[in-house]
Amino acid sequence: MPIRRSKKWPAGKATTANFTDLAGPIRTALLFAYDLKRKNLSRSVPWTGFDVGEDTKVGSFSPHEALAKDALAFNLEDQGHDALDVLIQIAIQLGIEQGRRVERSKLGSDIVLLNIHAQQIAHSAGLLAKVCDA
Repeated sequence: MPIRRSKKWPAGKATTANFTDLAGPIRTALLFAYDLKRKNLSRSVPWTGFDVGEDTKVGSFSPHEALAKDALAFNLEDQGHDALDVLIQIAIQLGIEQGRRVERSKLGSDIVLLNIHAQQIAHSAGLLAKVCDA
C-alpha cells in the first residue's frame, strides 16, 4: 500500500482551514473504520463534556444547544450535517479551545517574565538615580 501524504495546511501560519477540510477526513476515516448507525433519532444527544470557549460561542452553539433534537433536525434538513458531523465539529472546537488555553498559558508566563524584568530595570534605574544624585 503506498504511503499517503497528509493534506497541506493553507499558506501562512495564520491562515485557517475551513470546517469541511478539517472534519471531512475525520468523518471519512471513522466511516471506514467503524459501522456507525444513528440511533435515538427523536432525542437530544446527552453531553457531559466541556463547553466550547467564549470565542467559539460568538459564531456557534454550545454542545448542549447543538445536540438538542431540534438543532440536530435543523442541521440535517438545512445544512446536510448529521449528528456525527455535529459531534466532529464539537471535537474540533474543543481542540481549538484547548489550543487557545495553551497559548494563553504561554503568554501568561511571558507576561510574568516581562513584569519581573521590568521590576529589575526599575530597581536598577532607582539605584542609578541615587548614585547620580550623590
